[in-house]
Amino acid sequence: MGLKSSLPNFSRLRKYWVAARISARDSSSNYATIFSNSCAVLVTLVALFSVYHFAFAARPSVQGVTLSMALWSIGMYTVYWSTGVRNVYRDIAFDVKNGSVEGILNKPVDYIVLTVCKRLGRQTWVCISTLTIAFIVLFVMAGAPPVDFSFIWLVEFLSLGFFGFLLSMFSFALIGITSFWLDDPEPVMWIFDKSVMILGGSIVPVIFFPDWLKLLATWLPMGAMISFARAFTSDFAAQFPTLLLSQLLWCVIILSLAIFSWRRAKKILSIYGG
Repeated sequence: MGLKSSLPNFSRLRKYWVAARISARDSSSNYATIFSNSCAVLVTLVALFSVYHFAFAARPSVQGVTLSMALWSIGMYTVYWSTGVRNVYRDIAFDVKNGSVEGILNKPVDYIVLTVCKRLGRQTWVCISTLTIAFIVLFVMAGAPPVDFSFIWLVEFLSLGFFGFLLSMFSFALIGITSFWLDDPEPVMWIFDKSVMILGGSIVPVIFFPDWLKLLATWLPMGAMISFARAFTSDFAAQFPTLLLSQLLWCVIILSLAIFSWRRAKKILSIYGG
Protein backbone atom coordinates (compact mmCIF):
# COMPACT_ATOMS: atom_id res chain seq x y z
CA MET A 1 0.00 0.00 0.00
CA GLY A 2 2.89 2.33 0.88
CA LEU A 3 4.51 1.70 -2.49
CA LYS A 4 1.26 2.29 -4.34
CA SER A 5 0.67 5.60 -2.61
CA SER A 6 4.13 6.82 -3.63
CA LEU A 7 3.71 5.98 -7.30
CA PRO A 8 1.53 8.99 -8.23
CA ASN A 9 4.28 11.33 -7.01
CA PHE A 10 6.78 9.76 -9.40
CA SER A 11 4.18 9.82 -12.14
CA ARG A 12 3.60 13.53 -11.57
CA LEU A 13 7.32 14.25 -11.73
CA ARG A 14 7.52 12.31 -14.98
CA LYS A 15 4.81 14.55 -16.47
CA TYR A 16 6.99 17.60 -15.91
CA TRP A 17 9.98 15.85 -17.43
CA VAL A 18 7.95 14.85 -20.47
CA ALA A 19 6.66 18.42 -20.87
CA ALA A 20 10.23 19.77 -20.80
CA ARG A 21 11.42 17.12 -23.26
CA ILE A 22 8.61 17.83 -25.72
CA SER A 23 9.31 21.58 -25.53
CA ALA A 24 13.02 20.93 -26.15
CA ARG A 25 12.24 18.73 -29.15
CA ASP A 26 9.85 21.27 -30.64
CA SER A 27 12.35 24.12 -30.27
CA SER A 28 15.28 22.15 -31.71
CA SER A 29 14.13 22.88 -35.26
CA ASN A 30 14.10 26.65 -34.72
CA TYR A 31 17.54 27.14 -36.23
CA ALA A 32 17.04 30.88 -36.81
CA THR A 33 16.52 31.57 -33.10
CA ILE A 34 19.47 29.42 -32.07
CA PHE A 35 21.75 31.03 -34.65
CA SER A 36 20.65 34.61 -33.89
CA ASN A 37 21.14 34.12 -30.15
CA SER A 38 24.61 32.68 -30.73
CA CYS A 39 25.57 35.64 -32.94
CA ALA A 40 24.23 38.11 -30.38
CA VAL A 41 26.26 36.49 -27.58
CA LEU A 42 29.40 36.39 -29.74
CA VAL A 43 29.20 40.05 -30.78
CA THR A 44 28.27 41.29 -27.29
CA LEU A 45 31.01 39.42 -25.46
CA VAL A 46 33.75 40.20 -27.98
CA ALA A 47 32.86 43.92 -27.93
CA LEU A 48 32.61 44.11 -24.14
CA PHE A 49 35.74 42.06 -23.52
CA SER A 50 37.67 44.20 -26.01
CA VAL A 51 36.88 47.25 -23.89
CA TYR A 52 38.31 45.50 -20.84
CA HIS A 53 41.40 44.44 -22.77
CA PHE A 54 41.98 48.10 -23.64
CA ALA A 55 41.39 49.20 -20.02
CA PHE A 56 43.86 46.63 -18.64
CA ALA A 57 46.44 47.12 -21.43
CA ALA A 58 48.71 49.38 -19.36
CA ARG A 59 48.40 47.55 -16.06
CA PRO A 60 48.23 43.92 -14.89
CA SER A 61 45.45 44.56 -12.39
CA VAL A 62 43.05 47.22 -11.12
CA GLN A 63 42.37 47.32 -7.37
CA GLY A 64 43.74 43.79 -7.15
CA VAL A 65 41.43 42.53 -9.90
CA THR A 66 43.06 40.95 -12.94
CA LEU A 67 41.65 40.98 -16.46
CA SER A 68 40.87 37.26 -16.21
CA MET A 69 38.91 37.75 -12.96
CA ALA A 70 36.86 40.56 -14.48
CA LEU A 71 36.02 38.73 -17.70
CA TRP A 72 35.09 35.43 -16.05
CA SER A 73 32.89 37.25 -13.56
CA ILE A 74 31.09 39.09 -16.36
CA GLY A 75 30.82 35.89 -18.40
CA MET A 76 28.78 34.28 -15.65
CA TYR A 77 25.91 36.65 -16.39
CA THR A 78 25.79 35.13 -19.88
CA VAL A 79 25.59 31.69 -18.27
CA TYR A 80 22.69 32.89 -16.13
CA TRP A 81 20.93 34.59 -19.05
CA SER A 82 21.17 31.48 -21.24
CA THR A 83 18.88 29.47 -18.96
CA GLY A 84 15.93 31.63 -20.04
CA VAL A 85 14.37 31.43 -16.57
CA ARG A 86 13.67 35.16 -16.71
CA ASN A 87 11.09 34.50 -19.45
CA VAL A 88 8.90 32.49 -17.06
CA TYR A 89 7.10 35.73 -16.19
CA ARG A 90 6.22 36.26 -19.86
CA ASP A 91 4.82 32.73 -20.21
CA ILE A 92 2.57 33.17 -17.17
CA ALA A 93 1.43 36.64 -18.27
CA PHE A 94 0.58 35.31 -21.74
CA ASP A 95 -1.51 32.46 -20.33
CA VAL A 96 -3.35 34.84 -18.02
CA LYS A 97 -4.16 37.27 -20.82
CA ASN A 98 -5.49 34.66 -23.26
CA GLY A 99 -7.32 32.72 -20.56
CA SER A 100 -5.54 29.39 -21.12
CA VAL A 101 -4.41 29.27 -17.49
CA GLU A 102 -7.95 28.29 -16.45
CA GLY A 103 -7.88 25.15 -18.58
CA ILE A 104 -4.46 24.10 -17.29
CA LEU A 105 -5.57 24.49 -13.67
CA ASN A 106 -8.11 21.72 -14.21
CA LYS A 107 -5.34 19.26 -15.04
CA PRO A 108 -3.55 17.16 -12.38
CA VAL A 109 -0.34 19.20 -12.54
CA ASP A 110 1.02 22.28 -10.82
CA TYR A 111 0.68 25.12 -13.33
CA ILE A 112 3.74 27.10 -12.17
CA VAL A 113 6.06 24.07 -12.14
CA LEU A 114 4.73 22.98 -15.54
CA THR A 115 5.33 26.46 -16.98
CA VAL A 116 8.91 26.55 -15.67
CA CYS A 117 9.66 23.08 -17.08
CA LYS A 118 8.27 23.97 -20.48
CA ARG A 119 10.30 27.20 -20.56
CA LEU A 120 13.51 25.36 -19.64
CA GLY A 121 12.76 22.79 -22.31
CA ARG A 122 12.24 25.47 -24.97
CA GLN A 123 15.50 27.08 -23.91
CA THR A 124 17.61 23.90 -24.02
CA TRP A 125 19.22 24.30 -27.45
CA VAL A 126 19.61 28.06 -27.16
CA CYS A 127 21.27 27.45 -23.79
CA ILE A 128 23.67 24.88 -25.22
CA SER A 129 24.67 27.09 -28.16
CA THR A 130 25.00 30.19 -25.95
CA LEU A 131 27.18 28.42 -23.40
CA THR A 132 29.39 26.95 -26.13
CA ILE A 133 29.99 30.38 -27.67
CA ALA A 134 30.45 32.04 -24.28
CA PHE A 135 33.07 29.59 -23.04
CA ILE A 136 34.98 29.68 -26.32
CA VAL A 137 35.14 33.49 -26.13
CA LEU A 138 36.12 33.34 -22.46
CA PHE A 139 38.98 30.91 -22.99
CA VAL A 140 40.24 32.82 -26.03
CA MET A 141 40.03 36.32 -24.52
CA ALA A 142 40.41 35.61 -20.78
CA GLY A 143 42.35 32.36 -20.59
CA ALA A 144 41.71 29.63 -18.03
CA PRO A 145 39.54 30.51 -15.01
CA PRO A 146 41.66 32.35 -12.39
CA VAL A 147 40.93 29.93 -9.55
CA ASP A 148 42.68 27.13 -7.72
CA PHE A 149 40.26 24.31 -8.48
CA SER A 150 39.32 22.16 -5.52
CA PHE A 151 36.36 20.11 -4.40
CA ILE A 152 35.38 22.75 -1.85
CA TRP A 153 35.50 25.54 -4.46
CA LEU A 154 33.35 23.47 -6.83
CA VAL A 155 30.76 22.72 -4.14
CA GLU A 156 30.56 26.40 -3.19
CA PHE A 157 30.28 27.51 -6.81
CA LEU A 158 27.57 24.97 -7.65
CA SER A 159 25.67 25.75 -4.43
CA LEU A 160 25.46 29.44 -5.28
CA GLY A 161 24.52 28.57 -8.85
CA PHE A 162 21.75 26.20 -7.74
CA PHE A 163 20.15 28.45 -5.13
CA GLY A 164 20.60 31.46 -7.42
CA PHE A 165 18.63 29.62 -10.08
CA LEU A 166 15.88 28.73 -7.60
CA LEU A 167 15.72 32.35 -6.45
CA SER A 168 15.43 33.48 -10.07
CA MET A 169 12.68 30.96 -10.76
CA PHE A 170 10.66 32.04 -7.71
CA SER A 171 11.15 35.76 -8.44
CA PHE A 172 10.16 35.70 -12.11
CA ALA A 173 7.22 33.40 -11.37
CA LEU A 174 6.06 35.94 -8.78
CA ILE A 175 6.30 38.74 -11.34
CA GLY A 176 4.27 36.63 -13.76
CA ILE A 177 1.61 36.01 -11.13
CA THR A 178 1.11 39.77 -10.76
CA SER A 179 -0.59 39.56 -14.18
CA PHE A 180 -3.75 38.59 -12.31
CA TRP A 181 -3.88 42.12 -10.84
CA LEU A 182 -1.91 44.18 -13.38
CA ASP A 183 -2.93 44.62 -16.99
CA ASP A 184 0.74 44.39 -17.94
CA PRO A 185 3.57 43.27 -15.58
CA GLU A 186 6.18 44.56 -18.04
CA PRO A 187 7.05 47.71 -16.01
CA VAL A 188 7.65 45.58 -12.91
CA MET A 189 9.74 43.20 -14.96
CA TRP A 190 11.73 46.03 -16.54
CA ILE A 191 12.70 47.51 -13.18
CA PHE A 192 13.56 44.13 -11.68
CA ASP A 193 15.45 42.86 -14.73
CA LYS A 194 17.57 46.01 -15.09
CA SER A 195 18.39 45.80 -11.39
CA VAL A 196 19.56 42.22 -11.96
CA MET A 197 21.79 43.40 -14.80
CA ILE A 198 23.38 46.11 -12.65
CA LEU A 199 23.70 44.31 -9.31
CA GLY A 200 24.56 41.00 -11.00
CA GLY A 201 27.64 42.49 -12.64
CA SER A 202 26.63 41.99 -16.26
CA ILE A 203 28.86 44.85 -17.47
CA VAL A 204 30.94 45.86 -14.43
CA PRO A 205 31.97 43.10 -11.98
CA VAL A 206 30.64 43.51 -8.44
CA ILE A 207 34.19 43.60 -7.10
CA PHE A 208 34.60 47.05 -8.70
CA PHE A 209 31.49 48.43 -6.93
CA PRO A 210 31.79 50.96 -4.09
CA ASP A 211 31.15 49.42 -0.67
CA TRP A 212 27.53 50.63 -0.39
CA LEU A 213 26.61 49.25 -3.83
CA LYS A 214 28.48 46.02 -3.15
CA LEU A 215 26.39 45.65 0.02
CA LEU A 216 23.19 46.03 -2.02
CA ALA A 217 24.46 43.47 -4.55
CA THR A 218 25.03 41.02 -1.69
CA TRP A 219 21.79 41.44 0.21
CA LEU A 220 19.20 42.26 -2.46
CA PRO A 221 17.68 39.36 -4.45
CA MET A 222 18.64 40.95 -7.79
CA GLY A 223 22.32 40.55 -6.94
CA ALA A 224 21.99 37.35 -4.94
CA MET A 225 20.75 35.51 -8.04
CA ILE A 226 24.17 35.78 -9.67
CA SER A 227 26.38 35.43 -6.60
CA PHE A 228 28.14 32.51 -8.24
CA ALA A 229 29.88 35.05 -10.51
CA ARG A 230 32.01 36.07 -7.52
CA ALA A 231 33.60 32.63 -7.45
CA PHE A 232 36.39 33.99 -9.67
CA THR A 233 37.53 36.67 -7.23
CA SER A 234 40.35 36.26 -4.73
CA ASP A 235 38.17 36.67 -1.61
CA PHE A 236 35.44 34.24 -2.68
CA ALA A 237 36.02 31.77 0.18
CA ALA A 238 35.51 34.52 2.76
CA GLN A 239 32.38 35.82 1.00
CA PHE A 240 30.72 32.45 0.47
CA PRO A 241 28.87 32.08 3.82
CA THR A 242 27.34 35.56 3.50
CA LEU A 243 26.39 35.05 -0.14
CA LEU A 244 24.75 31.69 0.58
CA LEU A 245 22.86 33.08 3.59
CA SER A 246 21.48 35.92 1.47
CA GLN A 247 20.29 33.47 -1.19
CA LEU A 248 18.62 31.15 1.30
CA LEU A 249 16.81 34.00 3.07
CA TRP A 250 15.50 35.43 -0.19
CA CYS A 251 14.48 31.99 -1.47
CA VAL A 252 12.27 31.56 1.60
CA ILE A 253 10.83 35.10 1.36
CA ILE A 254 10.15 35.10 -2.40
CA LEU A 255 8.79 31.55 -2.41
CA SER A 256 6.42 32.43 0.44
CA LEU A 257 5.21 35.51 -1.44
CA ALA A 258 4.78 33.48 -4.65
CA ILE A 259 2.76 30.77 -2.88
CA PHE A 260 0.56 33.36 -1.16
CA SER A 261 0.02 35.31 -4.40
CA TRP A 262 -0.72 32.15 -6.37
CA ARG A 263 -3.35 31.04 -3.88
CA ARG A 264 -4.98 34.46 -4.06
CA ALA A 265 -4.85 34.34 -7.86
CA LYS A 266 -6.59 30.96 -7.95
CA LYS A 267 -9.34 32.34 -5.72
CA ILE A 268 -9.81 35.17 -8.22
CA LEU A 269 -10.14 32.60 -11.00
CA SER A 270 -12.62 30.48 -9.07
CA ILE A 271 -14.81 33.53 -8.35
CA TYR A 272 -14.66 35.36 -11.67
CA GLY A 273 -13.41 32.74 -14.06
CA GLY A 274 -16.01 30.10 -13.47
